[in-house]
Amino acid sequence: MWATAMPVISFVTMLGTYFVWYFGGLAVLERSPTMTIGTLMAFIAYRRVNSILDSARGVAKEVSATTYFISDNIVRPLIQVASFISGVRRAAKAFSGRKDRGNE
Repeated sequence: MWATAMPVISFVTMLGTYFVWYFGGLAVLERSPTMTIGTLMAFIAYRRVNSILDSARGVAKEVSATTYFISDNIVRPLIQVASFISGVRRAAKAFSGRKDRGNE
């Protein structure tokens, strides 16, 4: 399916870009009051920047999801184990009557 769909999508996108340049260029050449070369360039730049920003948003979502996954499945359990071990050590010291070397 993608073997057929991707070339069609690419062609339609290219065709849309061509029409924007063609009709926008005609409007600029006819000195249309609504279309200047600056307006045309801003529109084309916006389309490109917008697609880059959409891609960046997707990457940011993936990084955020990966961070939450690592936090929930690796970091949090390690912290819980370290806290438990620390508590066991303190309890063992309290029951054995030994003092910390640093507190003497």
